[in-house]
Amino acid sequence: MESNRVMVREWQDKDLEDLFEIYKDPEIFRFIPGGKASENLEQAKERLQRFKASKDSGFSGSGIFALVDKNLSRPIGTVLLKRLTLNGGKMAEETEVGWHLKKEYRGQGLATEAARLLLEYGFRDLKLQEILAVVGPENSSSRRVAERLGMLEEGLCHRYYDVPVILFRMSAGEYRNLRQQ
Repeated sequence: MESNRVMVREWQDKDLEDLFEIYKDPEIFRFIPGGKASENLEQAKERLQRFKASKDSGFSGSGIFALVDKNLSRPIGTVLLKRLTLNGGKMAEETEVGWHLKKEYRGQGLATEAARLLLEYGFRDLKLQEILAVVGPENSSSRRVAERLGMLEEGLCHRYYDVPVILFRMSAGEYRNLRQQ
């Protein structure tokens, strides 16, 4: 999937060093419950294998994808379309869209562009009826991304990832209405 500036694709073995550069920064985990920075290439390789395997869990077509800057032709972050994780670790029925960007690429609309691609894919190709986003209450940047996507804020929620999150929701009908405007 691609837009003017970004491409969304599966993670590949050749992406290991880029993935390490993205996930070695502890700042990226400030709002990711239970996550921790990769301290070396071996830990990054384990993360890469989990990301590559994510497309086989949850439901067909879901996964954790590389967000590639088309000008650089290399990953600068991650976008995901996957089942949410309920408190206690069980997989939920609901699907979430999410994003993680390397620090120097934040604030440029790239996460919004990539997440739009996944919303289109989820509603059009996977025939999902709704997609959620969960955002840490202090994560104002991700809140703005969800708002720019046209997702509706539903308030504080204590159902996912064993932490309080702000829940955003979009239905397939709402998505179609936004596309027609």
